[in-house]
Amino acid sequence: MGIKRDTRTLVLPIEQDEIYMTLLDVECLTLMTGWNMEMEKKPGGAFRSLCGSLEGEVLSLEPTERLVFEFCPAVLRVHWKVKLTIFLEEIDDGTRIFFHSEGLPDSHAEPWRELLSERLIQPLALFFSDED
Repeated sequence: MGIKRDTRTLVLPIEQDEIYMTLLDVECLTLMTGWNMEMEKKPGGAFRSLCGSLEGEVLSLEPTERLVFEFCPAVLRVHWKVKLTIFLEEIDDGTRIFFHSEGLPDSHAEPWRELLSERLIQPLALFFSDED
């Protein structure tokens, strides 16, 4: 069984600091993902969904630039951990966001990509498209 890495990209016409703060806002995350979330917003802090679908740890927070989480996506019925690093890069017309995942077993790489897309990337894009 191989271990995979995966990087997804999203560009939004929103300032970098606003996206960063939104990714740490538990109420916004709950609205976007549909999972009632709790998070200690500090390195070593725990986060989880109250429905038990996700639980993990905040590994690193670099204001406006990078967030790093490690968690077990129980919703995929697995017992391995995935590390998700979210990089924010200021560009001329907004922010480029990289979602870099590590530790994906071959057998769960595609379900993980779907989960990440459906529960974070697409909702984040939709959330900010409603700001017009």
